[in-house]
This record gives sequence, structure tokens and C-alpha cells, in this order.
Amino acid sequence: QRNTSLGPASSIVQLHPKHVAEEMALLDGEGLRLICVEEFRDCGWMKKNKLQIAPHIVRMVSSFNNLALACTAEILKPSTAAQRAQVIMYLIKVSMECLALCNFNSLRAVLASLQSSSVYRLRETWK
Repeated sequence: QRNTSLGPASSIVQLHPKHVAEEMALLDGEGLRLICVEEFRDCGWMKKNKLQIAPHIVRMVSSFNNLALACTAEILKPSTAAQRAQVIMYLIKVSMECLALCNFNSLRAVLASLQSSSVYRLRETWK
């Protein structure tokens, strides 16, 4: 059983990392299955009319960015360095589960949050 003394700021660490990684894999799988080969043509996701040319790729990119931002927000929520370190360790465990599931999209999103400048600057947390 997980330590619940950290309060609501660290509620994500109450979930089992494997379950979180499995849910991420399911969501990524659903999004990836919708992408058609035509959406890759001419890098349509980078054009002005990207929502018409490559809507599913745009949705996957947005989902990736939202996941990275959510992970960063979870790290920054706690008020103490020890609590933030616990969230970081938890996200590392989630990323290891993503790797075991070969879910490289979510793995990279979690790693992007750990490498963000907001998290990198938390010197006391990384000690």
C-alpha cells in the first residue's frame, strides 16, 4: 500500500505505475490507429490547413504535449522538495513501465517533462 500522508498534491503517486502506463498505451493505441497513410504526405501536420490534412497526427501531437505538461504540473504541485522528488521517482517508474510496453510515445512525453526547464531548475529536488 502506498503512503497517503502527502495529501492531495501528490495524488497521482497513489496509482500503480503499471496501471498508469497501461492506460497511456491504450490511449496512444487508439490515437495511432486513426492515422491514415495520407496524413503523412507532404508533412501535412506542419501546414496552415493541418486540421484538414492531418487531423489525427495533430491530435496525437497535442496529446503528447498535454501529457508532458500534465507530468510537469504534477512534479511542480508539491510544496516540498521531498514531495517533488517522490513524484519524479514515480514518473520514472511509469516511464519504465511504458518502455516495457513498447509505448515510446508516452515514454518520451514523460521524459520530456523530466527534462523541461521548469523541472530541471529544481536543484533541491534533484539532490
